[in-house]
Amino acid sequence: DSGDLWGASSWTAKMTQNVNLTPGKYILTASSRGSNDLSTFKLLADDKSTDMGHTGSAVGNGVFDRGFNDYYVEFELTETKDVVIGFEAATEAAQNWCSVARFRLAQLESTAEWATDEDLTAFAEALQATARLGFDEGDYAPYNNVESLTAAEAEAAKVTTELKAYEGKATKATVAAATEAVKALTWVANETEVNAVYDGTFAKAVHNGAPAGWTMSNNTLGGDYHSRAFNPDERLAEFNETNSGFYIRFDGTNSNRGSMYFYGKTTGYTMPLKANTTYYVKADFAGWGSTGKPLRMNVTGPEGFTAVGSTQTTAVRADNADETPQQFLIVFTTADAGNYEINFQTPGSDSNTHSALVSNVELFKVITLSDTNSDELPAAVNHATTVTLTRKFVNKWNPICLPFEVTDFSVFGENCEVVKYTGDEMSGDDHVTLKFETVTDKMEANVPYMVWIKEDADVTNSWNLTFTGVNYNPAEAPVSAGTNYDYVGVYKNYAKGTSPIANGDVILSSGTYKTVTGNGGNAIKGFRGYWKKNPNAAGAKSVSAMIDGQETDDIKSIELIEAFTEGVYNLQGQKVNHARKGVYIVNGKKVVIK
Repeated sequence: DSGDLWGASSWTAKMTQNVNLTPGKYILTASSRGSNDLSTFKLLADDKSTDMGHTGSAVGNGVFDRGFNDYYVEFELTETKDVVIGFEAATEAAQNWCSVARFRLAQLESTAEWATDEDLTAFAEALQATARLGFDEGDYAPYNNVESLTAAEAEAAKVTTELKAYEGKATKATVAAATEAVKALTWVANETEVNAVYDGTFAKAVHNGAPAGWTMSNNTLGGDYHSRAFNPDERLAEFNETNSGFYIRFDGTNSNRGSMYFYGKTTGYTMPLKANTTYYVKADFAGWGSTGKPLRMNVTGPEGFTAVGSTQTTAVRADNADETPQQFLIVFTTADAGNYEINFQTPGSDSNTHSALVSNVELFKVITLSDTNSDELPAAVNHATTVTLTRKFVNKWNPICLPFEVTDFSVFGENCEVVKYTGDEMSGDDHVTLKFETVTDKMEANVPYMVWIKEDADVTNSWNLTFTGVNYNPAEAPVSAGTNYDYVGVYKNYAKGTSPIANGDVILSSGTYKTVTGNGGNAIKGFRGYWKKNPNAAGAKSVSAMIDGQETDDIKSIELIEAFTEGVYNLQGQKVNHARKGVYIVNGKKVVIK
């Protein structure tokens, strides 16, 4: 360890080798000789060592005429491990030397417990199961599983090494440890849980070939049919923070342009999805070098499942930094559980070459809401998502409360109107006026509103509404405060007798305001609202509405109802035994007696 060792005033030397050994007793033997002035000359094995002789040479016999002598060191192992064997030497004088040869390692006694055939079979089954990592989890997701697969390969290498070294045998401890390690492997979680369709950015430098996790098809067509991941530098900066994407080209001379780019085929980058679950996949894209070229994104799955996206024509160019990319979006519900794939395709057999830039490919589980669901809402997510809502409407004013912001009111149909509660005013005759004002920009998350559905809209069945790119973040108790009545939103379905609606509260039912009497507990479906009487308010016997300062007759019938206790009541909420001519509430329904 000092350059020219022969002429150096001092030096150290050490040579070692790692060997993997099973439990047992061993002896390491080596032949050696060395000059008399060596300060250290040892044979090493594990944590044991022995001094080796170094008597130098006799006068007149030549420096190297001394013969070799054998030296040995014994050691014992209680577990399979890597053992260091070798020698070390040192001197503080010039022109000193040593020689070591004929290393021999022998096992004196084996105390190893060898794995049985059952042990090896269990390990093989655990290893095989890693190919389906994620499919048996509660929530399937297209996680990047390369790290887990690499760890599985490392455990397999440990067992294989022993099988080769010990003539088809491996120690029970090694096989057991490897089996447990492989069984413990899981998907590599991502910050957004389910978004891992591509490995981070597509590329940081120009290179040919598919990005990580993606597979090309028809790549035998040569230079005229190619794809590559690359960084478009400052082109179309809106693609993502790193401006990365992948460029795909469909050769104009190829008359059969099937799917060119797949995600979900590559080991470690599979996309296992649950059965009967709704997801959405989106991607940004633009034309490369030209526009007006068709492009389509599809999703395929087990048993011939296919969700075909709409064909879009590239309207903007990716090499124009002033443009905004277009977007593919597919919302689909899986059939069987299994591995699904995303692919990009150019339809038809246009003779022109098609080129495009694709980026920000993401897949998320759709948040599915229904006004008949009595369970708690799904938890908030930390990314923009797609939400579907199944809800019944009427061709009148409808209370509505949503756990996300809505800026596009057209989802509620043509000529819809949206109003926000601003408070109430009580008059001396026990009449309350609920006040609203029109909003045109947005419905805030977790704030109850009213929405008008036009008269000719088909409300026979529940509507299935889809909201994309929303920030889903439900609040526990959405409330818009008033003086005497607070407008309270509800997110789940309450059966009769289970709701928080109480005596004196106001509900809107089929376009009619109704003041609740009796025990309350009215049934109310999810994603609606009601007006809760404040504890110190006197309560109203009649109700009307005012929108933008004007009384509205869109809600005409103002009634008192008894919602829970059966019987006959007058319009003042008093129970009667003998009804005469007039209007009464009988078992919760309005009845006119003539």
